[in-house]
Amino acid sequence: MMAAAAFTALIFSVSCSKDDSGDQTPSTPENTDIAGNYSGTLSVSVSGGTPTPQAQNITVSWSENSTDAIDLSVADFTFGTTDLGSIDLNSIPVTVDGDTYTFATEGAQSVTVGEGESSMTCTIEAHGTVTDGTMKLTLDITADLVITEINVDATFTGSKVVAE
Repeated sequence: MMAAAAFTALIFSVSCSKDDSGDQTPSTPENTDIAGNYSGTLSVSVSGGTPTPQAQNITVSWSENSTDAIDLSVADFTFGTTDLGSIDLNSIPVTVDGDTYTFATEGAQSVTVGEGESSMTCTIEAHGTVTDGTMKLTLDITADLVITEINVDATFTGSKVVAE
């Protein structure tokens, strides 16, 4: 009887042991490191042309009532001579694996940018990472100009601005 109980305990402890295979699913982030203002360089390429670098600020905040999604705002976005104003993307899912936050829109978000007669509808997909205060972001933008579409690719690399 004692041997049977010991055997059962052994089987139970083996079947409940931690999997050390190294395969880990990224966890849900905590409301900490990723939120803030980032300053860096945004390189914008229109329809496959030569990328044009420009100084850019991006703000990241946690989506309202969420611990696993962010809102991302690109202030004063321009490509070529076209000023789109601010691009605001909402509820972008985030996962964290170690010190790296990874985020990506779930498909393209439709955003109206500009004002009045110069406004246009764009579809935007965003994906990127934040590691140790450095953001790498890619924006795939399709601007609908009624008679044609323009594809805009933008990549941002910047650092989190630390308040003094």
